[in-house]
Amino acid sequence: MKLEEIRELDSKYGSKVYSRFNVAFTGGKNATLRDETGREYIDFGAGIGVNIFGVNDEE
Repeated sequence: MKLEEIRELDSKYGSKVYSRFNVAFTGGKNATLRDETGREYIDFGAGIGVNIFGVNDEE
């Protein structure tokens, strides 16, 4: 899904409680997320949900 499609869906169905970043994550592992260009981000937003379960953890 393209970033513009995500923005449209977010505008239609998303809550307006939090501001949005101009990024679409395409993958990740544990608390590290990756965007379309391969740039990596650390997921500090997990505190909002009180707990972090990680992304794409091995079973």
